[in-house]
Amino acid sequence: MSAKVDLEDRKNVGANIQRIRLEHGLTQEKLAEAIGISSSYMSSIETGRKYPSSNILYAIRSYFGVPMSQIMGVGDEETDNEKEELKELDFYDRQLLRMMKYFSMAQKKIICETIEFLKDKI
Repeated sequence: MSAKVDLEDRKNVGANIQRIRLEHGLTQEKLAEAIGISSSYMSSIETGRKYPSSNILYAIRSYFGVPMSQIMGVGDEETDNEKEELKELDFYDRQLLRMMKYFSMAQKKIICETIEFLKDKI
């Protein structure tokens, strides 16, 4: 059973997601498609009518490569959990993360789809 999130928190998280999306030049429709939800649900999240599940929050975080604290609005510092996750990355994981920042969102999508395709072939 999930705890009820108050309206102010829903609006803050929604506004943060919208800001990040706009900074990356994406429409609601494109982001919704990329993370596997409807554009109307994305609109409800951004306006604070709905609160995203942890799976959706993680998908947004992963898609944009931003710390969860930026989405949640709890400060600019990475959370302890995010720092621990980064420590667990090997050399090649970190190398990929560094290289990905130089690609557009469309290019990142192609790269991710290619990796997804290759992971079962190798």
